[in-house]
Amino acid sequence: MSAYKEKVNFSFNDVRLEAKEGQTVAAALYENDYKKLGTTRKYQRPRGLFCATGRCYSCLLTVNDQNNVLSCMTLVEEGMSVKSNQS
Repeated sequence: MSAYKEKVNFSFNDVRLEAKEGQTVAAALYENDYKKLGTTRKYQRPRGLFCATGRCYSCLLTVNDQNNVLSCMTLVEEGMSVKSNQS
């Protein structure tokens, strides 16, 4: 078995991106230079990858029309649609 991982295509805010198979959504976005994943509702402060363990709520995104998904715990899948929770 080789160390090479297959490429997976997904979209973030309607922009097509590439990730490695087995990568989390947050890691794939970070690798594609998306450091800001959304904003806070009240003060519009930027939110991004913080703990990568699922213990904070900085990386909540909408994945395949399901709201408030922890992107640091969700694996990228082919054709996945990811959107930020910006208000």
